[in-house]
Amino acid sequence: MILTTHFGAGHVSVSKAIQEHIRSIDANYRIHVVDTNELIFSRNSKIMYRSFDKIISADHHVYNFYYYHRRPWSFIHDRKDFFSSHLKKIDELLREMKPVCVLSSFPSSTELMSLYKDAYNSTIPLYTCITDVVDNDEWLHGKNDLYFVPHESIAIRLEQKGISRDKLIVTGIPVRKAFYSNYDKNALKEEFGYDSRNRIILIMGGALGIIPEKSSFYRWLNSIDHVRAVLISGKNSKLKEKVEELSLKNVKVIEYTDRMPEYMHMSDILIGKAGGITVFEAIVSLLPTIVYNPELGQEIENCKFIRQEGLGIITANTKELKKAIISMLYAENRDRIVDNLKKVRKSVNTRLIAEKILDTNRNEWGEKDD
Repeated sequence: MILTTHFGAGHVSVSKAIQEHIRSIDANYRIHVVDTNELIFSRNSKIMYRSFDKIISADHHVYNFYYYHRRPWSFIHDRKDFFSSHLKKIDELLREMKPVCVLSSFPSSTELMSLYKDAYNSTIPLYTCITDVVDNDEWLHGKNDLYFVPHESIAIRLEQKGISRDKLIVTGIPVRKAFYSNYDKNALKEEFGYDSRNRIILIMGGALGIIPEKSSFYRWLNSIDHVRAVLISGKNSKLKEKVEELSLKNVKVIEYTDRMPEYMHMSDILIGKAGGITVFEAIVSLLPTIVYNPELGQEIENCKFIRQEGLGIITANTKELKKAIISMLYAENRDRIVDNLKKVRKSVNTRLIAEKILDTNRNEWGEKDD
């Protein structure tokens, strides 16, 4: 059983990637992906998700205040009493499904299961996949048995926080199997209607579609020789309409695509947000990244990792973004970043998560006496 939430698209993407890798090893396993918010709050979960999107779009400072200051504000951080009233729903679900183990891809899901294991004296294995390059305490709970972490630097920092090294496995952030395919870049360009000499810039803003919005930026991009841009607008319908109205020959706009692995492997530069799943999709695709205006706490932390490993360029505004694009259009600059991407990609192995789960013997988990 995989527990996740729909706060952003990344946690669900990670869950589906793990599910995919498990089934590629053993197709006989039944894998249940459960949204813990839907389980606990039922219909109200949709209101929570809409509210989250509005907060992020309107003012990221509110979100970041909680992200960086939750520990001092213990009355917010300590939700033991709040969660305790919902543990019965978890118990009913586990009794019905009888999973071999539970894997969490969201901090509160790990917290909920840890509280459940403590309250019901359960020994069911609980594994957590950390979905950003962070060592935040929100992921750390006493009854968690194993952490799948994105990078060796995070494993070191968690060990310094007291997590036993034998509970830490460096896997990278899980991405779909298709991203590991050996695509031919020039063949993909031809398939999508581009010349092999074209430099393809892929622009995407994550689930909320937060990307550059000025028309002047897209006109400038359209004017660069041998550059073709693909804008994936996501939920940003206003931007989609605005750019389409410009009728730019060299800028293609699409709302969604189910061919993201092909687009990433075809592209020469990625412009986007620094969500954990996007960062690792780019790593596996060997795609140099320009991060545009990181605002959310986890994005800022992921950008520290990008800088540390030399995987791309971080920009704060459109002026810096243009400068970064010009710099990265030079082949030698891209090649240097690709070399760094290759080094990090060696440590990315989602299969380790699948193998660990499949190796887990079914435990007899106890329950609290009435």
